[in-house]
Amino acid sequence: MRFVEAKTEEQQARAIVFRAREQLINQRTELVNALRAHLYEFGQIAPQGIRYLSRLEEIVEDAKSNVPALVREICRDLLGQISQLTRRVEALSRKIDALSDRAETSRRLRTMPGVGAITALAIETFAPPMATFKCGRDFAAWLGLVPRQSSTGGKQRLGKVSKMGQQDIRRLLIIGAMAVIRWASRKGAPRGSWLARMMAKKPHMLVAVALANKMARGIFLLGIVHDRRLMCEAQVNIAIRWFAGYGLHEVLPDHSSLTRIRQCWGEERFRRTFQRTVQACIDAKIVKGEIVHVDASLIRADVSWDSLAVRHTEAVSTANEESEARKSRKTGKFKKVCVTDPDATMATNARNRRLEPAYKQHTVVDDLRGVVLDVAVTTGVERQK
Repeated sequence: MRFVEAKTEEQQARAIVFRAREQLINQRTELVNALRAHLYEFGQIAPQGIRYLSRLEEIVEDAKSNVPALVREICRDLLGQISQLTRRVEALSRKIDALSDRAETSRRLRTMPGVGAITALAIETFAPPMATFKCGRDFAAWLGLVPRQSSTGGKQRLGKVSKMGQQDIRRLLIIGAMAVIRWASRKGAPRGSWLARMMAKKPHMLVAVALANKMARGIFLLGIVHDRRLMCEAQVNIAIRWFAGYGLHEVLPDHSSLTRIRQCWGEERFRRTFQRTVQACIDAKIVKGEIVHVDASLIRADVSWDSLAVRHTEAVSTANEESEARKSRKTGKFKKVCVTDPDATMATNARNRRLEPAYKQHTVVDDLRGVVLDVAVTTGVERQK
């Protein structure tokens, strides 16, 4: 049984911003449709969509058109309301972009093609934690991106996508998938790729739903922040098992997989990949390197609180054990260490103000486009020097 987790006040506030923007868009759409209907009564026709609003404005302002003066006055009033709603929608869109830039999960989700600031914020606001789902398929089914089954008697019958599930995220993912498909139609999908094969034999709308399903599974993986959860996903995902260097019949560990991945692929390979990416950004003139910002942030170590212990770092006289222990606590001779990850440092989190095992990540970011130019992670031993 999957229980619904209570939302925080911040999530509820973001949800109100999202809902308010959707309401303004619906009101604007209603006014545009009303304007088109009024002009249609006098034989003036324009295509549907907000992008063709300029044609309606030209018809209203055209003195040679057969639109009566009274109708022209009403249409101008409708155009003024549409313009006002557009400014309010753009203001909320800028606010959503700012909220998405500040949230770590949203920034990570926006690295996926087809996922923008609004989609990322909607996922972070309306979706429960990814640890709630057993696998990416469960998350896609929770969104409703699966066909409706009418199977019986051992015969499988798959129908259309039902209206069940989280409608907001599902709609945004399908819109993002259609944007990817339109881009692939103009520029061309990579030869032999899954998208190219699907676009060659299936309607674009069907491909968009299938691509949205794959995007949902990718979002599930991006929402995994702990390696233990990644190992659980590797039980049913052969690609993760292969990347981590485990065979099909090899037993997977229930702890961190980063050490095994570094041993399998080598730390230098990841460094070279990162350097090539930065160099590609420099060649494309996305990065100038004139102004950079250096930021240090704490990354919580993937360890259990049960693995923490209090260790005496210096020899304490057995004769004065109690008094020396109190004195050593005041002078810092006692420290919390992690048995499974001794390199992690006990640091204070700014949000909950409690000690927890963490590493320190130093990031160099270019000021022009916010591209990360270099990353260095220091362990607890290096931080104490």
